[in-house]
Amino acid sequence: MSPTRLSADNTLDEPQKRLLSQMQTANEEVVREGPVRLSKRKLLFKHGRVGIVMKDPSTNAATASMAKRLFGGLLDGLLSGGSSSGAGQPSQTALPPLQPSSAVMPMADNSTVIGQPQNKQAPASYASGGYPKADLAAAISGGLQSASPPVSQGSLGLNIEANDVGYVATIRIGSAQTPFRMLIDSGSADTWVASTACQQCGNDHQKLGTEVSTSFQHLAGSSFSITYGTGAVRGALGSDNINVAGMTLQNHTLGLATQETTDFSDPSVPFDGLMGLAKTELSNSNTPTPIDALYQAGLVTAPVMGYHLGRVADGTNSGEVTFGAVDAQKYQGTLLEIPNVSTKGFWEAAVTGVSYAGRDLGLTGRTAILDTGTSLIVAPQADADAVHAAIPGSHADGQGGYTIPCTTTGVFAFKFQGQTFGIDPRDMTFLPVDQNNRKGDCVSAISAGIVGDPNEWLVGAAFLKNVYFATNARDNMIGIARLAP
Repeated sequence: MSPTRLSADNTLDEPQKRLLSQMQTANEEVVREGPVRLSKRKLLFKHGRVGIVMKDPSTNAATASMAKRLFGGLLDGLLSGGSSSGAGQPSQTALPPLQPSSAVMPMADNSTVIGQPQNKQAPASYASGGYPKADLAAAISGGLQSASPPVSQGSLGLNIEANDVGYVATIRIGSAQTPFRMLIDSGSADTWVASTACQQCGNDHQKLGTEVSTSFQHLAGSSFSITYGTGAVRGALGSDNINVAGMTLQNHTLGLATQETTDFSDPSVPFDGLMGLAKTELSNSNTPTPIDALYQAGLVTAPVMGYHLGRVADGTNSGEVTFGAVDAQKYQGTLLEIPNVSTKGFWEAAVTGVSYAGRDLGLTGRTAILDTGTSLIVAPQADADAVHAAIPGSHADGQGGYTIPCTTTGVFAFKFQGQTFGIDPRDMTFLPVDQNNRKGDCVSAISAGIVGDPNEWLVGAAFLKNVYFATNARDNMIGIARLAP
């Protein structure tokens, strides 16, 4: 979910104010925003999704800054589908130079550190052929690439939306065990689906209510309202039985949306709801996250989540999300365990270094919110400039966006607790500027935006699909490991 734009002084801009104002009026139709979804009509996705939730953005200036100016409108005019040079192009500025369940285990304490080697250059085959054909086809067609059925206990397959835009798992809700496709989002903490009472939620998504489930119950007098980076929902709370990876939560409370922006209601959206898996204190509805509820019910031994995000360009999808454990089959060595430094309920790690092609960029004292619901990476303006100054052929568009050569092979990397984890160069390019020239310029996966604190980054799937990612709500720890070969 991409956030609505913030102006330079960190206040909500007019489109966002209009959205929030309309979301506060129950009988008023939710405003339809600009083109903010991947759709066959638009051919190319205009931005990545950002899964960070904004708590009470209309009244709390501090959390309102989490709205961030990210991708909404960032690429308007950039993705023209035509020549990457010539009239009509924006002005650009050159930058200076399971195995069986026995392999699934809770995050262990005092694990031995292992990190991805700091490769200066990836193998030429990684990106020298230009933007991957499979990614371009997926961006144009949309939909989901199915995951292989997981064999690990407590796991669900993670289907890939479009060109690695989002990750979707299926759970079952209600007396009829109706399947619901859920966007898996570690950057928010509420779970919701559309209500059967929603007239704006379209006919292409599964809905929940007494018409669908005899075990469903409305919670009288309740309400919820959530504004994400881009997109918002509002409605009431209800309860029903939810089956997650074979484990049933009885009478679990969740949101029932009666209003959705088109980020969720559009027929091209390939999911029915959202599962928030940040820490429970971030919840707008003050409801335990599914993993916390599973732990409280004694259905898992620890409130641990494990994530392996797939990649369309790999040709196969072994992505999965594991509830209550980490899947040791998906990573090699042991998890690097990192304290969570967020005071707001996000999963946020201290970054001890940033490099490109083996050269340290001198960016210290940074932190990174790790968010499976965000497609790309957002950095403070000066940091994003420093990264792209190190990438030959980079250009800035003056709006927080950048292009890099689609054939870029240098490895961008983060360092956590002294261990380096690199990004496959294919993940550094989001889309080609000209879809007919896969070896020309591509939209960079890193953009500039206001995340929150001055040295705070928002790090999504562009990085996370290169590692095994885990969280532990009991110990307030984050885990990262190299992926298994």
